[in-house]
Amino acid sequence: MPTLRERSERFLSTLSSQAPQRAMKPVDLCKAFHKTAHIHDLNIEISGVGQALINEQSLNSICDNLFGNYIDESRRNPTSQPSIEIKIEDSEQNLAVSIRDINGRPCVWPERLFEPFWSEKGDGLGIGLYHARQLVTRAGGSLQAITPKDEPMTFVVYLPKSL
Repeated sequence: MPTLRERSERFLSTLSSQAPQRAMKPVDLCKAFHKTAHIHDLNIEISGVGQALINEQSLNSICDNLFGNYIDESRRNPTSQPSIEIKIEDSEQNLAVSIRDINGRPCVWPERLFEPFWSEKGDGLGIGLYHARQLVTRAGGSLQAITPKDEPMTFVVYLPKSL
């Protein structure tokens, strides 16, 4: 497994380095979240506002990967439609964005969430969350999952804020 992980990291890094580098600029988080939620036909509720200093295409990809997990879960469990709660909190140097499906289930495999090529879905590729974390890190932030027992998981994204 360590060899597979190393190869996958090198593969994704190569893809990212070959992509044209775009300048990071202030991006309105509320607009970006609403845009991606609309594409996925997701119900979201946002509290707080903020502009992050990030490549807009990267932010769209991050949102798409995070929201895609909620969509996939609703396909596996059609009795519970996702209702996404997003909180944007402003601190001195960054923005903390928490994203949670209030109808979600507890996470069964929290230790493997960001592991490349691992997926609890039979048809999943296992690179979405891994790639999202790389994009956030490249922007100067971090991505983690808070997985309380018997409660829905919360993704927390820290992004540099626009001054």
